[in-house]
Amino acid sequence: MNFNKSSVKLPKDGLIQFIDNYAMVVGVRKSKELVHRAMVEAGAIDNVITSFDQDKIDFQKIVGDILDWTLLRERAKEAIKNSNMDDSKELDVLKPKKYWLYAPGEKAFLWDENIKRGEMTMGWNSIKDLSLFKSREEIQLALEKNILGETDKYVASLMLWNLVHKVSNGDIILVKKGNKKILGKGTVLSDYSYDSEQEYCNVRRVEWDTVGEWDVPKQQLPMQTLTYLSDKKYLPDLLALFDEGETVARPKESSLCAAPKNQILFGPPGTGKTYNTINRAIEIINPDFDLSQDRKEVKKEFDRLTNNGQIIFTTFHQSMSYEDFVEGIKPQEPKEEGQSISYAVEDGIFKRVCRIADQKSGNFESIIEKFKDEISDLEGKEPITIKSKRTAFDVAYRGTSVFYVQPKASIKENAWYPVNIRHIEKVFETGDFSGVYSPTYVREIISFLENERGLKRGVNKAVKSKPYVLIIDEINRGNVSQIFGELITLIEEDKRLGQKESLEVILPYSKERFGVPSNLYILGTMNTADRSVEALDTALRRRFCFEEMPPKSELIASDGQWDVDTISADDVKDIMEIINRRIEKLMDKDHLIGHSYFLKVKNLDNLKVVFHNNILPLLQEYFYGDYGKIGLVIGEGFFEINREEEELLFADFQNYDPSMLMEKPVYRLKNITLMDNDEFIHALSLLLRRQIGSSVES
Repeated sequence: MNFNKSSVKLPKDGLIQFIDNYAMVVGVRKSKELVHRAMVEAGAIDNVITSFDQDKIDFQKIVGDILDWTLLRERAKEAIKNSNMDDSKELDVLKPKKYWLYAPGEKAFLWDENIKRGEMTMGWNSIKDLSLFKSREEIQLALEKNILGETDKYVASLMLWNLVHKVSNGDIILVKKGNKKILGKGTVLSDYSYDSEQEYCNVRRVEWDTVGEWDVPKQQLPMQTLTYLSDKKYLPDLLALFDEGETVARPKESSLCAAPKNQILFGPPGTGKTYNTINRAIEIINPDFDLSQDRKEVKKEFDRLTNNGQIIFTTFHQSMSYEDFVEGIKPQEPKEEGQSISYAVEDGIFKRVCRIADQKSGNFESIIEKFKDEISDLEGKEPITIKSKRTAFDVAYRGTSVFYVQPKASIKENAWYPVNIRHIEKVFETGDFSGVYSPTYVREIISFLENERGLKRGVNKAVKSKPYVLIIDEINRGNVSQIFGELITLIEEDKRLGQKESLEVILPYSKERFGVPSNLYILGTMNTADRSVEALDTALRRRFCFEEMPPKSELIASDGQWDVDTISADDVKDIMEIINRRIEKLMDKDHLIGHSYFLKVKNLDNLKVVFHNNILPLLQEYFYGDYGKIGLVIGEGFFEINREEEELLFADFQNYDPSMLMEKPVYRLKNITLMDNDEFIHALSLLLRRQIGSSVES
């Protein structure tokens, strides 16, 4: 059967990558020509390429436009079988190659033996053949039963499971020694095998094509024996050691905005934007932390940094205002019954984090916050008495921007006087009492905090300031211009405090001078499918570095939790890809379906829930209930069609004839959670336009 030409292009280098992968697996140069001939027989290409020095260029021209990549995959597998070639690896060679980091034992003591035998090996021999385990959890239980010592059983079980089930033929293995050296690179040639004769018995054959020693210039490598690299931002730097940096696309920020102070992760729903802000914030504050660890450990580090005050998380919404974000006048609850409501200037989220990050104040902000908690009247705490040679007074805090003091010598009842906290800060930083109310109390409070609570002035500017991260989730859901106000100018990197072009403004409520410190990073997320808000204005866009977070269907196979079931993880990957191709054709790439919806899917029942609770509601929102377009995306297997003619449905009205309307079918989406397995698989097969799975008991 010949392929028809169309305007739908094959993903760039996709077919070439298939041929290259197959050649690497078979290990014979001539296999390229065999695959070329097989493609000719299948009608995928017009003639055989024999000039292998130029085949990538020539072949790309010959392939031209292909009707459908999914169809090509099927024809490619069929062609391999018809050409009497080894078809045992056909599924593996059609997958995109992944990258892994491998440690051949402590200090790489197994490396020479690995090179000699053409293998990568791992230990934990006491639990025997890993292919007998049905899940990672089973491996972990076996490790807990048989392995003593401090080994992290979860991490070890994940590495062993990946060795057997996630590493694929054609994948690239980078070899490391310690966390700062690379020793070589190779290509996986075989499935997993268990060799009881070897000291390290868990084996995969690898062709080690590059051997040497390279220093890793920047990144400290993770310490695990086997680490998935394809989602790591530093992978291009590792590949560049072998002059192979072009094989993996470098993240946008690497080339366009190195260590940006302001960045926004944008993409359609479910692409891991908020998820990745956790990794990104940790990477900024603690670059030595190993992000390849179990997610629980990563989240624990995030929580630690949040509790330390170095990460602040907020979400924008339509009601967010300048007064919430920077500063505003807020009503204060009366202390005594019958008193009138008072108003005071309160700092917002952004102003507070800037104060904390600005090292000119030393630990002022953290000490003040602790002192507020210590004497908070709102939490039932008692005032503290401060004594000096000149005076003695009680000091309390009532949830505003001032402390209240009551002199011991006062003859008035309930004589509480306000002391502005920002006046305390001004005197502490500059020693300037001009414009300061109650200077005696200000001076004595500063003295008390220095002597009794550890208050210290700012560090030397030569000392590098600690980084702070403000995460703004759903940044485009608020009126950003209104929320940031005049601070839009101040967040630019060259306008930050300490820079040559630094700027400060006078804030409208407190009348204080204010600037944004250089050690504050602003990290936002933006959902491109959200129609409830307008796009960000140009003034804000040019002050942020934007990084796209597209759907990554390949993560379903590499990071998903799919157990062996009626359909495969690759089928689920294909379902997501074809849905997104159809949405992009009908709408645009801003309304695709993200991979995160599928990563926790383990079986058909989970997949039904994802379709019912996530996919279908998104499609109804995207297409405003246009069931015709929804049907073009997911197929008719998910619909009930009511074609019954009800003669008396419509009332009589003038000269209107409802007979034509009676013939119009009514479409309703099925309740997918109530579909049996056979019906659901049939619906998915209609969606993909090919048969998947097999008949099962419902």
